[in-house]
Amino acid sequence: MANARQLDKKKWILQSYKNGIRKTFRGTSRAEVEKAERDWLKDFETYGSELRKTNSTLESLMHEHLFTNIKIKVGESGFERYMSCYNTHFKGNKFCKKNISSYSQKQLQEFLNTFQDKSDTTIKIIHMLLKHTFQYAIDNNFIRINPMNKVIKPKSKLEKKKIDAMTLQEQKIYMDACKNHKHGDLFIIALLTGMRQGELLALKWDCVDFTNMLIQVKHTSRTIRVYDDSGEYQDKVMINTPKTLSSERTIPIDKTIKNILNKLYLRSSNKNFVFCNSNEEQLKNSTIQKAHNKLLKDLGIRHLQFHALRHTFATRQVELGVDIRTLSELLGHSDVSITLNRYCHSTLDSKKNAMEKLGKLISTL
Repeated sequence: MANARQLDKKKWILQSYKNGIRKTFRGTSRAEVEKAERDWLKDFETYGSELRKTNSTLESLMHEHLFTNIKIKVGESGFERYMSCYNTHFKGNKFCKKNISSYSQKQLQEFLNTFQDKSDTTIKIIHMLLKHTFQYAIDNNFIRINPMNKVIKPKSKLEKKKIDAMTLQEQKIYMDACKNHKHGDLFIIALLTGMRQGELLALKWDCVDFTNMLIQVKHTSRTIRVYDDSGEYQDKVMINTPKTLSSERTIPIDKTIKNILNKLYLRSSNKNFVFCNSNEEQLKNSTIQKAHNKLLKDLGIRHLQFHALRHTFATRQVELGVDIRTLSELLGHSDVSITLNRYCHSTLDSKKNAMEKLGKLISTL
């Protein structure tokens, strides 16, 4: 330990040297500066370095961590998911503008608890970003202990959204209107095949087999926001293979679907995407969703997500008595239980029909 020197009655100074670093301690007593030196030397013994002073906030350090560490090890779509979470829940948030060294476990737990109205997936991402940002602060010697270590992910209180199906009457009105709609052919194919929106937009003519009346589902499409290293972004259409092997599937088509596709094929000049705009370019997800929403509004039908067309397909198949294994394969599910839990809820009409059948049976006893 270096020797402390008294400068005047209430001023003491001590200069210490360790691992090539010179440190000066000032205080009002010998005991104060000597304790400060002991704490500093203990840091070196424990961590091999000293704490660095920083003005970095939780918000700024998370942004730095995202572009320094996360961007280089995840794909573009994964990074978009993290950036969306950052922009929505951290950027501009008053809680996130404090110095990174000023947070306690209690404060962070209370902050995380405010997101219980979000989905479990969103809470998981928020928790992960917080924990990794504080670890990044440790790695850069801004703090010693991660205050997120004992923060618990709260359970979401968000009610799971039910994806409604169209009633038979709604489906009839919708399909009649599709006959004269710009994107009506795509909407009808969605209702008659159960294909996902991304699968329809990525469908190419080389995956349509007119002879054997089959559609091969091999790709899916989605629009993502791609960020460069400066944080600027642009929208980009990504075409990938489906996430699971079961999503790559073969869907038989009937004459109605074949006729619609044949009509589109004869119109196509470049024979690339099945569903495209007037310039024969691939349609965007947002274009289809907006057109679908407007059509529902114009027809006076309640608001339903585009995905409800897939749900409607599954519901009609169940009502027709199609076995669940076959339906699961048509939908591209990896497990039959997914089909049962997600798509096979009875409609009010089918419940009424079941009760009427029971009533008729009882009346004959």
